[in-house]
Amino acid sequence: MVDEFQDTDQMQVDMIKRIAGPGACRLCTVGDAQQSIYRFRGADVSVYRRHLETVRAGNPEDVIMLPDNFRSHPDVLALVDRVFERPDMFGGSFMSLAPGR
Repeated sequence: MVDEFQDTDQMQVDMIKRIAGPGACRLCTVGDAQQSIYRFRGADVSVYRRHLETVRAGNPEDVIMLPDNFRSHPDVLALVDRVFERPDMFGGSFMSLAPGR
């Protein structure tokens, strides 16, 4: 399992896939492109996006979206939506979060 997959680079992914079995059959990844913050140390969010599309193309039910946010007040989430839902920020890939219980 690789958490924070959005903060990997291609060399790390290549290494992970070598130890994850044929076709990376034992690989589980968790990530969120909107939280990619380590570009300064070589992380490449496009690696995550390509991996996500590969998984989606091979077995769409293996992709589980988690849109509920249990940490932030609904007003904060509404503000984030207003700022980042603009097409010039994330294009069509922004995932709005819903306030949890």
